[in-house]
Amino acid sequence: MTDPALERRILALAEALSNGPEEARDWYRSVPIERLQRATARELVAAGQGARVLDFLLDVLARESGAASGARGSAQAVAGARWARKSRSQST
Repeated sequence: MTDPALERRILALAEALSNGPEEARDWYRSVPIERLQRATARELVAAGQGARVLDFLLDVLARESGAASGARGSAQAVAGARWARKSRSQST
């Protein structure tokens, strides 16, 4: 059974990393997460592993923040996350 509050939190974090709610929902439903055995966020949440998805997204947010401060390599760290912001990489 999916926890609606957990699902909302994951989608909110995904939206913060994407180009909007539609892209975040698409990622949640259909983009395999390399670091999590290529399962989608939706599959992991349904399997009771939503905490792993939250940890993953929080790690991505931390890396994105580091990249915005001048750190390098965040794009490689989140390879496969097609929903990551493109504008940041184009502005550097």
